[in-house]
Amino acid sequence: MIIRESQIEDVLATYPDIAKEILGISEDLTLLSRNQPIMDYGIFTF
Repeated sequence: MIIRESQIEDVLATYPDIAKEILGISEDLTLLSRNQPIMDYGIFTF
């Protein structure tokens, strides 16, 4: 079986509960686009 990195990213982005379990965190996750900068004061939105 061949799995592309983008397929793994798609699953983790689509199912944040799986990402939280893998990462071992309980906080809510926020999905950012690849090019979206994280500012000191929070999330920069367009």
